[in-house]
Amino acid sequence: MKSPSELDEKVFGLFLNISKNAQPLPDNLINKLVERFDPRQANCHLIDIFENSVKNNQNISAKLTLKLEKALENSLISDQVLSIFVLLALKGEYLSKNITIKILDKILILQNSLIIQQYLSVICSLIQNKDYFKENFIDSLRQFFNPFSDAIIRLVSRIQSVLIHLLKGNNQNVIRKSLNGLKILIIFPKVELNQKSIDILLDLTGNTICDENMKNDINILLNTSTLDYSQQCRMKLVNLKYNLNDELLEELAKSSKPKLFQQNFNQIDNIINNYPELNEKALTTLLQCSNKENMTDTLLYSITILMLSMSSKETRVLCRQLIIETI
Repeated sequence: MKSPSELDEKVFGLFLNISKNAQPLPDNLINKLVERFDPRQANCHLIDIFENSVKNNQNISAKLTLKLEKALENSLISDQVLSIFVLLALKGEYLSKNITIKILDKILILQNSLIIQQYLSVICSLIQNKDYFKENFIDSLRQFFNPFSDAIIRLVSRIQSVLIHLLKGNNQNVIRKSLNGLKILIIFPKVELNQKSIDILLDLTGNTICDENMKNDINILLNTSTLDYSQQCRMKLVNLKYNLNDELLEELAKSSKPKLFQQNFNQIDNIINNYPELNEKALTTLLQCSNKENMTDTLLYSITILMLSMSSKETRVLCRQLIIETI
């Protein structure tokens, strides 16, 4: 004879298969399952059933929502439960501050770019709806007259940190979504990009992963921010307009110990390989830059080949000096 727990598993498995096939379970049955659900226990079948109910566009009761939020503290099922709240948010459901913070924490450790994009969609939908922040925090007269309270500012700052963090990855879709979120965020009162965030945006602008649309978005963000002198110089550097390679090198040489971008290193690599008459000028520009350690392997290889193949003593000396200062 089977134990009650074994029977439960069999019955839950049957309900799970039904819900998996996009067949909604009766509301009264869902309510009974909610009664059986203990957030302290790890009943994955029940969590799967509730998740499928959301996918099947069934209403989620307030009681189940509360139980699911408590289940977020259960490390055995918290990830699975959080995915239910992500689905609910994508359907326009309200999320509490606690759940939002859980999503922000989780997104920092996710590796799957598709799941990151799904979580990002939730964050962007929240910050597009300013009423979300008011509903979350208006619980006093002070907050009524000052809807962007300190609590809201802290949450917005946390969202900004997550979006900036995601710019460091190498997935263009994730970067695009993060930039879009930042553009929405800076419209909020008292929201400004800090100096570290500005540096990360500048680095991204000069990275080859950054296409023209991304650069336009970054310029929008930077044009609404307060840049220090060094950052202003870097912004000018990354947006250099030139018709000839000689013009590019002239512009780069105007900066004192410039911090070159990846795109600048790639441009100089192209000059070294295709315009021998500009080799010495290109090498001198590299020697003047302050971040030689960031030179690409491709550029270092080109410099090495140039040193070994050139008859000009001056060029070989410049190559050797550059290699010594880089490695």
